[in-house]
Amino acid sequence: MKVMENETIGNVVLDYSSYPGEDFYSEGAGEDELLEIVKNHTEEEYNHMIQEKRKWSVLYHLSHIRGNIVDFLPIRKTDSVLEVGAGCGAITGTLAKKAGKVTCIELSRRRSLINAYRNQKYENVEIKVGNFQDIEKKLTQTYDYIMLIGVFEYAASYISGESPYEKFLEILSRHMKKGGRIVIAIENKTGMKYLAGCREDHAGLFYEGMMGYAHTSGVRTFSKDELTRITKKCGFENEFFYPYPDYKLPITIYSNEFLPRNGELNENMRNFDADRFIAFDESLAFNEALRVGRFPEYSNSFLCLLTKSADGDTVLRRRPIYSKHSNERSDEYCIRTDIEIDRDGKRYAVKYPLTQAAEKHVAAMFDFYKWQKQEYEGTKLKPNHCRPLEDRPNAVEFEYLTGNTLETELNLLFGQGMDEAAIAVIREFMDIIRNLPGMAVFEKTERFQEFFGDADLPEGQKSLKVTNLDLIFSNIIINNGWNVIDYEWTFDFPIPLHFLIYRALFYYFRGEREPLMEKYHFYEMFNITEEERAAFQQMEIKFQQRIIRGKVSLIGMYALMGCNALEIDRLMKLAALLPKADRVKVYFDRGQGFFETDCCYYQAQLTEEDRVVFDLEVGADVQGLRIDPADYACMVRIHEMPVEEVLVNGVVLPENLVIYNTDDPQILLNAPEMSGRKIHVEYTISRLRDDFYQTIVAFIEQNKNTERHLFRKKRQEPYEKVRISLVEK
Repeated sequence: MKVMENETIGNVVLDYSSYPGEDFYSEGAGEDELLEIVKNHTEEEYNHMIQEKRKWSVLYHLSHIRGNIVDFLPIRKTDSVLEVGAGCGAITGTLAKKAGKVTCIELSRRRSLINAYRNQKYENVEIKVGNFQDIEKKLTQTYDYIMLIGVFEYAASYISGESPYEKFLEILSRHMKKGGRIVIAIENKTGMKYLAGCREDHAGLFYEGMMGYAHTSGVRTFSKDELTRITKKCGFENEFFYPYPDYKLPITIYSNEFLPRNGELNENMRNFDADRFIAFDESLAFNEALRVGRFPEYSNSFLCLLTKSADGDTVLRRRPIYSKHSNERSDEYCIRTDIEIDRDGKRYAVKYPLTQAAEKHVAAMFDFYKWQKQEYEGTKLKPNHCRPLEDRPNAVEFEYLTGNTLETELNLLFGQGMDEAAIAVIREFMDIIRNLPGMAVFEKTERFQEFFGDADLPEGQKSLKVTNLDLIFSNIIINNGWNVIDYEWTFDFPIPLHFLIYRALFYYFRGEREPLMEKYHFYEMFNITEEERAAFQQMEIKFQQRIIRGKVSLIGMYALMGCNALEIDRLMKLAALLPKADRVKVYFDRGQGFFETDCCYYQAQLTEEDRVVFDLEVGADVQGLRIDPADYACMVRIHEMPVEEVLVNGVVLPENLVIYNTDDPQILLNAPEMSGRKIHVEYTISRLRDDFYQTIVAFIEQNKNTERHLFRKKRQEPYEKVRISLVEK
């Protein structure tokens, strides 16, 4: 093996000492395109390129959302990280921001170049190019974290011998520091999306994982129990997290200590890579799995943290048990919300800025807490306690509160038919808002127009000097008062008071609760006119656009480039339109005619040209055959028959084409020379919908006297004669 010289791109060194001289795995033109993008565009421009290219490979490799899978982990600047199978560097950049040192191992030089170009600004990244088994033997350092993000499933491809998955973990454990962690991100082969109709990611086949990879070698994903058995066998303790929608493009990450709530898992259409079908409503199925305590078994993916029990106490002072990324926004509003738990079991909610531009946004939350504490004094409302964290600059911590939200309480009341009680709660809430101090007459400012546009609002609108725009029912927890848990969107310029009331009503009564709005006319109840509602709708649209400011969410990208997703009921209807061409019914005339008691079905073959082909042994006593090609109206083009002429109960057109205006199409063969020998039949069939064949037949009837068409509607003999000639079409 010829050893290449190392290469430096920006601050990143590519170590080729173990590189075999050629890439044994490549996505060809797709990787060439990625390399050109990262060479010629900044990281800030990747989102634009994803929108422009509209390709799964570009979205998958360049989306900043990929990094969410490790961003919440408590990796410190004193930690060293080994990233095995670093690929094109989608995770590397996130690790480099958090860790002191990141060492990548990647088999492909082309992918390593993509990684190096996109992460060249980091001084703490090195990339070792070559086979893992060759590089591993030369590693002398131990690591705090070893990352296997989308890698563990391929262990059998590059670890020789029996039990490759166990052997892989045993090899890696030699490179762990005491108290270190191996991090595995992998699909769950019994994940809900695969049960509901998504293809297995690696094989591209339906239910391939569920069938034990009957048609695939070299890759395996696992159920939760299987992954647990493998890791336990190697002496690891494991902690499971559940990325949603999956580990590849995760927005929210749950754990056994913080599972989803009913109705949260409602963004399931994410098949960017392949067409799928929809066997059932995944949101409802997730709700049921949560209700019966089986959600972990059906999570689409796992993030599994492995530690050695022999390492002693590896429990951190505080560790995350939940994480939600809000990074499909403009950089100035990109944040992460974690739920953390300490050794005593106490929980905390912490918000982190994900960009330098978002630091001001997070810091302002503490200021808004102090303002609301004063503003709500003497009312039932209380802002959730907030404080800056000295040991984590730019982060703010909130008191973790338990209890039902006001939204949940209203659901219970309406659900039990206690509508008047629910309306009384809503009235009480609105009365508090309308009587907050500091009320003034609304005036448009430049900042208002920046966020909400030039809305055409009626004169005389009242407003607060400072407004928590997210004062909605789902953000109020009932716990010794009405606790306001989310005041991220608080503004220190005038906003119409009625807009605040409108948003609370709109976000509660949309969707399945809309009939309640129509029944009780809540907008009218709180004096919000149709003119105001039209203006507020435009304000809300402008506000959401301002938050995103040019970025496209995964929902938006799915609308642009998502693959087909067909509901099973629709597929069944489509299937009913397809011919059952390979199942052919044949009747035998043994001198007495055709009878149901003397027939059988034959399994024909379908060629690549969709020809129906079969051979038939004809008994010596058979004097005629009747072939029924289908049990529905259809067109049949006859290619080959063992006789020169056949009779058909359809409309005969040129080139042996027959239109059957009946659900009992027949081809009659009356030739004694068939008896006692093997015959060969070939034809092509296409189903006809009623409205199609009725139009065709009507046209033929109008032209029945022409030489081209042989259709005669009124004749005693119901069959037309077809003279067989070889038809290649």
